[in-house]
Amino acid sequence: MSLIILSSAQVGVGVQSPAQFHNALSNTITIPPNSEVGVCSVKIFRDPATLPTDDPGEVFVRSSTLTHQSYNFNKGLPSKILWGLPRFSNNGALTGCLYYQQVSPIYLSLNNETPMVINDMEIEFVDKDEVPVTDLTEPSVVVLHIRKSRA
Repeated sequence: MSLIILSSAQVGVGVQSPAQFHNALSNTITIPPNSEVGVCSVKIFRDPATLPTDDPGEVFVRSSTLTHQSYNFNKGLPSKILWGLPRFSNNGALTGCLYYQQVSPIYLSLNNETPMVINDMEIEFVDKDEVPVTDLTEPSVVVLHIRKSRA
């Protein structure tokens, strides 16, 4: 099952923060037991007016909704990070639309022995210290893939 998660809300309601947003799903999703999640692609927009003056480093996709467990070695703490991506494109561009796609996604176990019912999905783009980034503008898109664990 693939989930496409957008930061933009319905037309006329406004746009949520592109760096921290949630989608209330119109229908619940049931994730089968013993599943895992991977990030397939991400599309972000970087605003040239808010570029950091120091090294921008990486941006990380985090979801507190899911039951996976990762580890942030920079902080030395457990985390909910799903994937890290650079803050520039393949041609070296630092601003505008940046699109990243994984040919072979890295999957994390959801550690769910029973089915999970999800009616809301929260996504955040954070820095290495897990602080929401401030240089994103316009809607962001994250595509997650959830599959039965192969382990």
